[in-house]
Amino acid sequence: MTAAVRLAQRRVLVVEDEPLVALELISILEEAGAEIIGPAFTAGAAIEIIPTVKPDAVLLDGNLQGSRVEMVAEAFTLYELPSVVVTVYGREHLPTAFRHIPVIEKPFDRGQLVATIMNRLPAQKR
Repeated sequence: MTAAVRLAQRRVLVVEDEPLVALELISILEEAGAEIIGPAFTAGAAIEIIPTVKPDAVLLDGNLQGSRVEMVAEAFTLYELPSVVVTVYGREHLPTAFRHIPVIEKPFDRGQLVATIMNRLPAQKR
């Protein structure tokens, strides 16, 4: 399967507060065929986007402008959205609400990022 087909027709919400990192994530996901929603730069913006444009998956920075992101994890659970956390701090620095969510540490590997999102999608959406 080519990179452009792996996430074809999948809508991924990117929640990342650093514009350059958001652009890199978007580039990786677009190369894998994903349709990008966002980016949302704050937890509040992500929560506003989720119910209006229900994404197939969410890629979330674990620390948004120094604010805690538990409310975003609650929204993921409410809308049953597969999600992946990207963080420089590691799993041990994330809220307990993220225990079930895969974590990719920055700097990230492009292939690992796409594969992790693919693995989070329900079987019928792969």
